[in-house]
Amino acid sequence: MEGSTVAGGGCGAIFQVTPSTREYKVVFSFNGTSDGYEPEALMPVGALLYGSDGKLFTYNPKTGVFKIINETKSLQVSRRQSGGAPGAIGPDGELYGFHGVEGEDGIGLSEVRLNGKDLQLFPFYNGLVDGGQPDGLLLATDKNFWVADFHGASGYGDIITLSPTDGSLLQTLTPFSTSSPVGAYPVGIIQANDGILWGSTYVGGTASEGQAAEGTIFSLNAGLAPR
Repeated sequence: MEGSTVAGGGCGAIFQVTPSTREYKVVFSFNGTSDGYEPEALMPVGALLYGSDGKLFTYNPKTGVFKIINETKSLQVSRRQSGGAPGAIGPDGELYGFHGVEGEDGIGLSEVRLNGKDLQLFPFYNGLVDGGQPDGLLLATDKNFWVADFHGASGYGDIITLSPTDGSLLQTLTPFSTSSPVGAYPVGIIQANDGILWGSTYVGGTASEGQAAEGTIFSLNAGLAPR
């Protein structure tokens, strides 16, 4: 399995771990110039993103979208584009992410081909300051995107569903607050094989007397089909 770091190995690195042997090796190191620095993980819990073509992708905020060629471990720039960073492979096999406009409130879904061509920016699905700070994209079994929105419309975060067809907002779930048993500020969700969504919150929840609650791991049954 692969992951990424934002420091070390030069200016951040992509690494690989073999679970059975615990063998660790660096796949690629960023040099801070031609190939940028501080690669950002694309999926929850620090995972990288595999495209439908079998290649490994990671996003670098300095220089755009990078494609790691698995066979040669070489680095290719897929697209130099502000905004539109990929976050998930959609039902059509293309890369999806988010885009914003500097100086404007709101955020929208974006789509780009695996070769970096034909970037499409969907209309903003909200007009929030900082866009509500969505954290990752999950393509669930209903073929829609589910997103943990760190601040969301409530200020404490929410879970939203977006259409990959036109980027529109389909629903908003708001179980989070500082007094809620699940806490506040969700930071990513995944879907288990039984269809249940799992995620974590940054603060809040319940704790034993004399202890401070610092977030939770929660599950959500949204009626989604198993994987």
